[in-house]
Amino acid sequence: MLDTGIYKIINKITEDFYIGSATSFYTRKSVHYSLLKRNIHYNTHFQRAWNKYGEVNFEFIKIEYCSKDNLIQREQFYIDTLYPKYNIRTIANSNKDLKFTETHKQNLSKSLTGKKRTKEQKEHQRQIKLGKTHTQETKNKVSKIVNQLK
Repeated sequence: MLDTGIYKIINKITEDFYIGSATSFYTRKSVHYSLLKRNIHYNTHFQRAWNKYGEVNFEFIKIEYCSKDNLIQREQFYIDTLYPKYNIRTIANSNKDLKFTETHKQNLSKSLTGKKRTKEQKEHQRQIKLGKTHTQETKNKVSKIVNQLK
């Protein structure tokens, strides 16, 4: 069954909403809700509404199934016609294949250096990864890097 398409997260109180596209509805919803519940969603306007009205007043709705090739076009159509209040970007685009500059990578590395994860954080990460396997391409890349360090 096709699990790619366009979704809406609607505030049932105000009827304001967010429009997005997903290659997996389940995964996309999980990511949004996880960030919102932890109060770290990148969209501060959406996060504030979530904090104010609570999770029970938001609903994730699939509004159109479409192929991966049409996701951005269809998302743009809905942004242009429905005017979602919670979307920060008015131009649909994907973060897929987004490349960080070397400076940005260094800054991220510096900001994370020395941070200790709690047992709960470590267990949460372990649970997320259970049962998942890497592609042969990924295994080869990791092997190459590890062998260079020797």
